[in-house]
Amino acid sequence: DFVLAMFREQDPLTRAAARAITGSELVARGIASAETDLAADPELRTEIVQELAEIQHNLGELAAARDHFTRLVEERAALDGTDSVPYAQSLAWLGATQLSIGERAAALPNIERASAILEARLGPDDLRTAEANSTLARALMLEGRLDDALALARRVHAVYAREKGAEHPETLRRLFNVAVVLDQKDAPAEAEPILVELIAAWERRGESAHVSQVFPRNVLADLLRRRGRLDEAGAQYETTLRLTREALGPD
Repeated sequence: DFVLAMFREQDPLTRAAARAITGSELVARGIASAETDLAADPELRTEIVQELAEIQHNLGELAAARDHFTRLVEERAALDGTDSVPYAQSLAWLGATQLSIGERAAALPNIERASAILEARLGPDDLRTAEANSTLARALMLEGRLDDALALARRVHAVYAREKGAEHPETLRRLFNVAVVLDQKDAPAEAEPILVELIAAWERRGESAHVSQVFPRNVLADLLRRRGRLDEAGAQYETTLRLTREALGPD
């Protein structure tokens, strides 16, 4: 009933004044509704707000998502304890959002704490642990701890490859993270074949114009340019631009 209510007000058969709203608006309304309509069921409320706040983060509404994750961390601490999986997952998402906003000093200890809890409770090979460790690898890279970031990124990729398959989209994105850290370490001989394989994997999936292919192509183009292979770099830049236009449309 809660989910249906989120969409029912936009049904033109039931509301004459219905207007199209953005995904961000819909998610924000859903969170507001959950906070009031599910106040008597804190477990269900926090579960739904967590899911919606993750979507809010992915839509780029970072400040709002950060505020919701901050409250969720407090609520999960009270409901489940500060060594629980739900608490750690909310803490990891808070750290990820802080990292995206640029609040690195606050983000890193939150992500490290969340990863430690999840490893202790679920083990290092659980996908929930790997998801948090993927964020931690990114944070470590931004802090310049490239050796630690690379080891963790490789470990995360291995978990995803084992659990989801070598060419699952989530696995490919974790492999891209490995290539990015290698690129940051100025290890082009190791990064280049990974980027080439990533592009081929996306093409094998029939997603040649998928935006996910744009990222490895762009990093590969930069790498080739730095190595003086300007013709190859130019071809990659041209393909990246074409794919971006195809993905985003003419406008």
